[in-house]
Amino acid sequence: MAHVLDSQPPAHVPEDAAPSGVAPAASGKAERAVVLATALAAGALFAAAALLWARDGATLFFDIMNAGIGSCL
Repeated sequence: MAHVLDSQPPAHVPEDAAPSGVAPAASGKAERAVVLATALAAGALFAAAALLWARDGATLFFDIMNAGIGSCL
């Protein structure tokens, strides 16, 4: 069980206060940029996988599986 080391009650923090060290306007733009970059990267990976699947079909998948199993043995 946790023990409280400081016996004083915490100071009142207004509900509309931003987290320490983060400006409200900047955090929204930065968060949006991170989400957009992640979505673009995921889309690019999915497009590359779809292109490889369309070109090589299941052959590529089974070749990768055989190589992986072969390296474990």
